[in-house]
Amino acid sequence: MLCRIAGAFDRGLFEATGVRFENITWTPGHGSGCCHIALTNRDGA
Repeated sequence: MLCRIAGAFDRGLFEATGVRFENITWTPGHGSGCCHIALTNRDGA
């Protein structure tokens, strides 16, 4: 739950600056135990 709240905050912060924010939050049984974050230009450049 805390990771989802932090992710929503991060999304709002980065997107307010024009950066596209994508994250995959770790869940039990899915992956190696970490979250993945990708930051890209909103316009795709």
